[in-house]
Amino acid sequence: MLINNSLIVVISQDVIFKPFFVSNLICILEKENIKISHIVEVSSKNLSSQKEKSNIGKTWSFYATVQFGFIFIQKKITSILPIPLSLKWKSTVKLVARKNGIPYKFINDLNKFLSHLNLKEDDLVFSFQHQIIKKPETYKATLINCHPGDVSKYRGIKPIFWSMLDKNKEGQVSVHFIDSGIDTGNLISKKGFPFNKSLGDNYYEAYKVSSLVAADAIKKLKKKEKIENKPTSINPYSYKSQPNRLEIKRFYNNGLKTRLSFINFIRLLRNF
Repeated sequence: MLINNSLIVVISQDVIFKPFFVSNLICILEKENIKISHIVEVSSKNLSSQKEKSNIGKTWSFYATVQFGFIFIQKKITSILPIPLSLKWKSTVKLVARKNGIPYKFINDLNKFLSHLNLKEDDLVFSFQHQIIKKPETYKATLINCHPGDVSKYRGIKPIFWSMLDKNKEGQVSVHFIDSGIDTGNLISKKGFPFNKSLGDNYYEAYKVSSLVAADAIKKLKKKEKIENKPTSINPYSYKSQPNRLEIKRFYNNGLKTRLSFINFIRLLRNF
């Protein structure tokens, strides 16, 4: 049952970056006296074709894969240990929600879930996940999306990778309205951040910035602040898919890497 003026945060299944993002978002919104009504985590199963999954595995170096694997296992084990919530609440999104007293739901199909909600005009759905919301124009609620890239240049998959490959000096996080296209809705809020040579570290920075940009966009909409809301200038070649082997090889040949720095690795291991 939704309450009036609900704020529903929908995020992808992830124990590495998403608990870190959600906890920061809750903290920032609380300062603006904005409460999240529900947190919905969307399953990552059946996300990609087998070909895409094989390419995903090749993007990250062996060292980066070991790092992320270790964080994943540590978070999962910590989350099920019979220890106080105060010592493990940042290990999963579900526990972040429990710590903050926010209703949580895990789902497989976002479109099926949304279709069963009685969304009203003043409701806001914030999405930071991979399933495409079909026929967004049929919903009375406002639907917005967080994208870790410049939507005018890097729509679709792995915008940070593609931006680094193009030798950009900084990345961008964008929050935009959801329309019938992919990352084509009008821009609400954006913020840049400096790149370094590590994909893993740039992901970490992007998630830090994402909580700020997301909170800014939500605040503007919830407090009915004026938004310029003009169409984003979209390059017709801006949609990006999974990189192929040659593009991944060129990434490494450019002196770029994917592993996390030691300090960011330690930061992502935090459970409270």
